[in-house]
Amino acid sequence: MKALWLALVCVALLGCDKGSAPKQSGPLPEAEAALFKNLPAGGNVIFGGNYMKVQAWMQSTMGEAMAALGSGWKQYAECWASSPNVKLAGTAIVADVVEMRMAFTGMTLDEMKKCADKAGFKATLDGDGKYLSIQSTTLGMTTEQGLLQLANGAVYTRQSVGLGGGGIVPAKRADLEGDMAKLAQGTALDDGKLRYMVTKVDRSKTMWFAGTAIGTSIGDKLGEVYGAFDVVPGVTFDVTAELLDRALADKVMAGYDEMKKHLDQAPADMRAVFEGISLTRDGNRLRMRAKITDAQLAGFMKQLAMFRGGGM
Repeated sequence: MKALWLALVCVALLGCDKGSAPKQSGPLPEAEAALFKNLPAGGNVIFGGNYMKVQAWMQSTMGEAMAALGSGWKQYAECWASSPNVKLAGTAIVADVVEMRMAFTGMTLDEMKKCADKAGFKATLDGDGKYLSIQSTTLGMTTEQGLLQLANGAVYTRQSVGLGGGGIVPAKRADLEGDMAKLAQGTALDDGKLRYMVTKVDRSKTMWFAGTAIGTSIGDKLGEVYGAFDVVPGVTFDVTAELLDRALADKVMAGYDEMKKHLDQAPADMRAVFEGISLTRDGNRLRMRAKITDAQLAGFMKQLAMFRGGGM
């Protein structure tokens, strides 16, 4: 699951050359929509994709870096990568706290516990086999994840993290069961805005997301945000953000131009990454695209692990 958080952080931070408009996949077909019906209404971001492709890529290209995240993570990723049929649907509430709600198919709680056991993580399965708690340590921070087995075979989980830090906070069994009780009042796809936002992204990519900041504390500055990233190999990003504050859009573009002017001062490995980033503007919409090689991303992950490992 930490791989998903990392992937979404990358999407948020990095958006390659100028080209055609982003591809749009249109409405969700029923086969794809079914999994989203396990998610309660109330999110302002929706996301999905091939989670196992992300896991397999993380394991094959960044095994050493994954090991640096903490004991057992390399083994955990290898175990998940052996289950190629996992599908993911998710929503998020982005405010002062980011709350992610996710539903999986293709892997049971028993199988997830076996992966946790192989990694040496503390994993406790309730007597009825319907709730699994997994405790792991990442970059020195110990967190717990709770997962609920649903009657239709899907697995549901919820986690939150404060934008100001503080670590990932899991939901307990009662919280997850409470979410399921709310499905009778509406699901994620009953929200017309989210259902519309889904049509704007290229869902053929490895992972995709779409949402809006309207109604949040930054809703006067940021509107729609949507995009996708793809494992090709390496990773490509394509992210579009609607900036409602023209002065802010001007500032972002000026900052990008300034960064380009001073690339020669950046370390060689980071310069190569920044040179692959393109930021373009169409009215109040900014589009960021980038391509990062596996070697570049693995290097970044190692630097992050060393940075955190040094206690800074």
